Amino acid sequence: CHVRAYDITDDGEVAGYSVLIDQPGLVTDGMAVAEDGSIWVAMANGGNVSVFEADGSHRTDIPVPVPMVTSVCFGGPDLRDLYIVTGSRGGPHENCGGIYKMRVDVPGVPVPLARVALGG
Repeated sequence: CHVRAYDITDDGEVAGYSVLIDQPGLVTDGMAVAEDGSIWVAMANGGNVSVFEADGSHRTDIPVPVPMVTSVCFGGPDLRDLYIVTGSRGGPHENCGGIYKMRVDVPGVPVPLARVALGG
């Protein structure tokens, strides 16, 4: 797994990147950022959400009872609800394709809503 930190210029252009998190053999999927700068990463083959500090050091893992963890996001009125989305790798579908919710100590960073233009 590689998580990159991109450099953004004052005019919004991408100027380069560095590898912030390097965990060989693991596969990352979705991620979210908390107010304290920590990075919450869905580990697609690991059955967990890994939490990293802003400097890329590992803080903790949150186990999930399904091996395929595909996405995470913060929600709720205070952004302290962590939503964890799971999927399936084509095997038995018990407990797969679900959404788990848990309370966490640190709020997430608000994410602006996206506008999607539907073709027509």
